Amino acid sequence: LLEEYFYGDFGKIGLVLGGSFIYQEENKAKFPKNFSYENDFLEDKKVYRFTSFENWDEQTFISVYED
Repeated sequence: LLEEYFYGDFGKIGLVLGGSFIYQEENKAKFPKNFSYENDFLEDKKVYRFTSFENWDEQTFISVYED
């Protein structure tokens, strides 16, 4: 539901849920070298992922309400 509210912006979802649910991953965007285009907009984009739900426990959910 948060993904829909924030239009897929996982950075904003991370601001709500915290680092126990969302983490920033290295952007590994690769483009063909034989075609020139302003691709820096994708190379500079931050990539976020959900942490593994298998590692979520009670403390993970409590962390949403802590500082």
